[in-house]
Amino acid sequence: LESILDFETARLKKTSHRSLLLSPAFHKALLSICLICVVHSTSGLSTKHIQPQSKSNTSEGHLFVQSILKLMDCTAYEYMKCSESFIQSMEKSSKSIYHQICKLPLLLQKKLRDTEEKVLET
Repeated sequence: LESILDFETARLKKTSHRSLLLSPAFHKALLSICLICVVHSTSGLSTKHIQPQSKSNTSEGHLFVQSILKLMDCTAYEYMKCSESFIQSMEKSSKSIYHQICKLPLLLQKKLRDTEEKVLET
């Protein structure tokens, strides 16, 4: 959250993000992103409890993303808005040692980009 707010401060040139922080849509989208990251980082077996079985890997990914969005009551539009800021804030390098340690791994960045593509396909 801190990285997103820092990124938005630099992008928008304003320090108050009251409307963003009070937006339920922002929090639902952020929780959706976090859940996707947790499931992908823990193990591939975890997704079998969330997504239905399918023959095609692409459709499995699509069903997985849709089930997460439905679970969090998040629209595709809300997800896309938050996802882009999340990914960019995590890719952005910072002088802070905290931000360097907490940087999102490249594999998760790729998974989130793939997730964005699946959401756009719908």
